[in-house]
Amino acid sequence: MDNLIENIFYNELVPECKNGNLKLEDFSPAIRFDTIIENNKEELDYKNPILVINDKKRFNTYLIKYVKNAIMFYYNGNFTKDNIKAVLAYAFINATSTELSNPIPYLNRRINFFDCELDNYYKEDNFNSYKVFFKVNKTIPLLEAPYVFKTKITDANDEYFLPQLYFGIDNDTAYVYAIQNKNKNSDDKLRKKINRMLFKFNNKYVDDNDSSLFNGKDVTMSFIATIIFFLRFLKESSINKLKVVIGMPIRYNSHYEAYERRLKYHISKMSKEEYEVYKNSLDISNKAYDDNSNMKLIRSFYRVSQMGDVLKITDLPLQTDSTLSAYVNNDGTFKNDLCNLIYDKDGNRKNNYK
Repeated sequence: MDNLIENIFYNELVPECKNGNLKLEDFSPAIRFDTIIENNKEELDYKNPILVINDKKRFNTYLIKYVKNAIMFYYNGNFTKDNIKAVLAYAFINATSTELSNPIPYLNRRINFFDCELDNYYKEDNFNSYKVFFKVNKTIPLLEAPYVFKTKITDANDEYFLPQLYFGIDNDTAYVYAIQNKNKNSDDKLRKKINRMLFKFNNKYVDDNDSSLFNGKDVTMSFIATIIFFLRFLKESSINKLKVVIGMPIRYNSHYEAYERRLKYHISKMSKEEYEVYKNSLDISNKAYDDNSNMKLIRSFYRVSQMGDVLKITDLPLQTDSTLSAYVNNDGTFKNDLCNLIYDKDGNRKNNYK
């Protein structure tokens, strides 16, 4: 098994990702990176992100352990060649530039993510005049993190879904990789009621930061609600450290290479007018992707940190690495009553927001 994992990685994955022709069964994901193995820098394409392996023997030990744990986690122990290659293909897609330069701690952290068993987490509670349901599910290998935190608010038979948060836990630290609004809230009446309620996050909020990067007003209120519910989950799980990860070059490059592939495919299959409409829609989507993948995620956590002393930021991205570091102050309080209600701060559940 160990030899098979090493053979797939070095003889298939590394050259295929270098050349941009990765094959996974009938699928060709747009994953590109170069690899430096023990200072061998031959034929590097410096336009690609670079995975640096300084100690091949030690790296292999962690890589093999990662693959075995990932197969157990994602595929229930079905060790086929296709499953092994899929796990290897997505192993480094969520690594930052710093982690690609020193991948062993990154692999060890991802291994620890698998050891934190959260797939059966489910909870329901009262929230104002509504019911709120929390659950954590496993994801799939190509996504940013092994777990997704989901929140659903119900009013009788109507349902409202908050954006989903993708994360992993390593000991006492939660790593957040994305918040995505994949849900379609079809009930217009409940959606409007919830949105009106969430707008009350602006009560008592003052942002005196004039930076466009940390503009706490340029956020989506449903994202803020998701974060505060997640902080409640962390508090109840005795997790008090938080890192928000940005700057994953392989993943971002993969997104844009897929964009170029789609354009190349459709240019010969559409009229000029149809192609321009299609390209414009992709460009709009790409702009949203740029914002959501980095700036909006950071702005949202920054906004929550400014709404009280529950989330305390200790490092901002690029100060030390590509992460926002913070800790959860279990004795903290939000300035806003609705935030305290969501966070389930003692004594605030009696509040009634409509």
